[in-house]
Amino acid sequence: MPKIGVFAQGYYGYPGLNMFEDMMRHRWSLNGVIGARLTWNIGALYTRKNDKAKLHLQREMTESNREVFLFNNRLEQIQQQEEISRYRKLMAEDEEIISLRSAVRKAAESKLAHGIIDVNDLLREINQENAARVQQSMHEIEMLKNIYDNKFTTNN
Repeated sequence: MPKIGVFAQGYYGYPGLNMFEDMMRHRWSLNGVIGARLTWNIGALYTRKNDKAKLHLQREMTESNREVFLFNNRLEQIQQQEEISRYRKLMAEDEEIISLRSAVRKAAESKLAHGIIDVNDLLREINQENAARVQQSMHEIEMLKNIYDNKFTTNN
């Protein structure tokens, strides 16, 4: 857009605005200039097309970054869901292992009562049953961690 301005300038001195006449007569005079000024920066007309192209490219880059983010987010959600289902399967298998270890421990207790095995063998079976329970607890904690990570990823 063009800009319009008004200005005024004045001074008292030698030579004045009419330099030749003032220099010939050697006189000091009061001088002044008043005017209007119109300025218009037409350089913006040349760069407008490039500026629009830059904005368009930035908009496209932002949109592609958004799409990449959404794709990566969906991919991460799928991976987390797979991890959760894997841990659920592991916990079901752990439950089966614990029930089998418990049956083995009961059989070992019965064998100890009849004198077939000693206390060390019974303790080994009890420790294996407890290790299976600890393994199940670890799998449960990992599954809960993945569930919370998934909630954080999906912002739910």
